[in-house]
Amino acid sequence: MTKQNGAEPLISEIEYYMMIVEFDMLWNRNTTAQEQLRMEHMIGLINAFEAGHTFLIPQMQVQTGLGMESRNKEGPTTM
Repeated sequence: MTKQNGAEPLISEIEYYMMIVEFDMLWNRNTTAQEQLRMEHMIGLINAFEAGHTFLIPQMQVQTGLGMESRNKEGPTTM
């Protein structure tokens, strides 16, 4: 992945992938209100990271309860 606009991302690439895994784990089980707020926060960070990067591997769109997300085809997605 490379930066599109030269600005520093809010999270690192490693944090991005860890966040995707955490989100998927939460998505696949019953969550508390606090976990749902965490998931909403994670979606914002994931979307911001993806908006600031050009992915070398094509993205696919995944429909979640929170809207459309881009996911790396080789990324850790369990949906």
